[in-house]
Amino acid sequence: TLCRSRLGNIYARRSDWPKAVVNLEAAIKINPELFGALNNLGNIAFMNRRTEDAIKFYRRAAISLNRKADRTPREERQMNDAYFNLGYAHFKLGELDKALEQFNSVLKTDPQHAKALKMRERLIQ
Repeated sequence: TLCRSRLGNIYARRSDWPKAVVNLEAAIKINPELFGALNNLGNIAFMNRRTEDAIKFYRRAAISLNRKADRTPREERQMNDAYFNLGYAHFKLGELDKALEQFNSVLKTDPQHAKALKMRERLIQ
């Protein structure tokens, strides 16, 4: 699982999207809740202007960590970043209520999350 995920990440860093996607999807077939692979699939979809697909992957990534009762501080940050990405994708689609909901979710657990604070401020003005 991790080998396919890491290989997918290498291809993603090289902007070789097809190979990245093949490897990341193989990783989540083995472990459907593999945060890194799900989040990276969301990033690839977002960068390729497939925002609705990105939303699906970001949601799955965030939920995969949200289900864990014993999250590490790193996992907490990763979960918040996935919720932020989810909010930003909704923002890009003009779904402002959904975007605000996600940014507020981030700020409940990390009141100092700079990007979420900035986006929330932008939305409530």
